[in-house]
Parts: sequence; structure tokens; C-alpha cells
Amino acid sequence: MSNDLIVAFAFGKPDTIPPNVYIGEETSTIAQKLGAIVCTQRDVPIENGIQVEYVENDQNNNPPPTLRIARRAIEIARNCNAELIWVIAAKPHRERALRDLKKSALEAELNIQFHLWEESSDCQWFCKNSEQPRTQSEKDWRYREWILENLPFWLYERIAG
Repeated sequence: MSNDLIVAFAFGKPDTIPPNVYIGEETSTIAQKLGAIVCTQRDVPIENGIQVEYVENDQNNNPPPTLRIARRAIEIARNCNAELIWVIAAKPHRERALRDLKKSALEAELNIQFHLWEESSDCQWFCKNSEQPRTQSEKDWRYREWILENLPFWLYERIAG
């Protein structure tokens, strides 16, 4: 068993859309190689036999916000004495996912390193079959992402925490 933790962020929903299948495959491969625990959400399909901690959807079955996943990952990292967190997220989502993880580690006063995963192939992140309109097109994603990245963190935290 490794002292690494993997946090995997879905990109749209459900778990059967190509971006999430790809994220799940990559996460599963790395987790098996390292013997690491995975923190993720239900829309990332993880292979059987891997230790997974899920951040559950809300009462309306909406996926958990990035910040909630980040905070749970930091909590798990502290509990399992992780030394490194692998961050697996779609390229358009990586910057905010990493920001939220770093901010959450700072809040928790946890000194930990991060490794940002880079995909090994060209993945088409935006998918018309996603049930989340913001992940269906780059235009919709960029519009929403620009707002979320430019909000003062205290306000972002109230929306996404």
C-alpha cells in the first residue's frame, strides 16, 4: 500500500460518457500500479478491487462540487498519512481542481505535495451526451469557469462548499 492518494474529478455525467470512462481507466491503472486509495465521485467508473472513497451526490442527485471533493480528499490524505496527491482531472478542469485542493490543504494546515496528471492521448473532453450542459461545449465551460475562477474565494466557497 502506497502513501499516495489519487483524487479523480469527473467531467460531466453520467459515468458512461467517454471523458469519465477515460478518467476512470487512467485512475484505475495508476491506483493499481501504486496501491493507492482513490477519492472520487460516482460519475468516475473505478475498477473493482481498488479502495475507493466516494464523495456522494446531493439529495437531488447533482454531482458534488469540485471544492467539496477537494476538501474530502484532504481529509482522507490526512487520515491515511498521504505524502502525495495525484490530481486526475480533465484538462479544462485541472487548474481549478488543483487550486481547490491547495486551498483545502492550506485550510487544513496539511503540508502535502501534488502531482498533476497529464493525459497520454488526445481526449475529447467536451461531450454532447453529458447530462451537464457546461461540459457539452468548450464555450459553455469557459463562460462558467471564468466566473468561478474570478470570484473572490469567500464567495466561491459559499457557492461550491
